[in-house]
Amino acid sequence: MIEALPTHAPPGYECPFCSVVRGEDNLPWTVQDDVVRRDGRTTAWINGRWWANNPGAVVVVPDEHVENIYALTGEQARAVHESTRPSHSR
Repeated sequence: MIEALPTHAPPGYECPFCSVVRGEDNLPWTVQDDVVRRDGRTTAWINGRWWANNPGAVVVVPDEHVENIYALTGEQARAVHESTRPSHSR
């Protein structure tokens, strides 16, 4: 079992996902009008401007900063998973 994951963020790094969660725009990539869901545990937005030749996808992140998927707690992973499920299947 890994007790501590290494961090790759340089000193002073500002997470672009966290800025969206806080309600700030991350120009030119994400603006608050792109946000399609907030439930108090996760935030989801359309990322249509991130990659050329991709009309967009939905990014779902926990509202707490997590550097990578391997650092997600079970509770955070469940929240992200539940946010991606259609509301009629809950």
